[in-house]
Amino acid sequence: MAKVVTFIEKEFLLNQVKKTGSRVVVYGPGTSLDGTIASFDNESLQLRVNPKDASGFKPRDAVSVFLSYQSQRITFPGRVKKNADHDFIISLPENLFKAPQRKAVRVPPPGDLAIEFSLQNERIRIDCPESAEYSE
Repeated sequence: MAKVVTFIEKEFLLNQVKKTGSRVVVYGPGTSLDGTIASFDNESLQLRVNPKDASGFKPRDAVSVFLSYQSQRITFPGRVKKNADHDFIISLPENLFKAPQRKAVRVPPPGDLAIEFSLQNERIRIDCPESAEYSE
């Protein structure tokens, strides 16, 4: 089970990743990029990235961010705030998660995603609209 990173630990980890220039990987709908931390505050994380690699991201895109410090994996969801020239800024949530058990990356799906398959010569279309509420 993933552990929530405390406020003090969050600041320490981000400072260490920034200081060491460790790789930060951002996964978005159909694309990803590598970067390093340029700066951060309570609400935002600014990355140094290659503008060509960042061209697949638009403001308000949902992203999953992964970084590592001393072999400790840390992840959090965010949204692209700004993507212009060398400024790639992501919203920084209150909680980060360390040591997630899931090895595979959970990537936000593209907005126009549709799933369809055939079962015994019958076409089955799955329409999965997002819901803001939980239902068993």
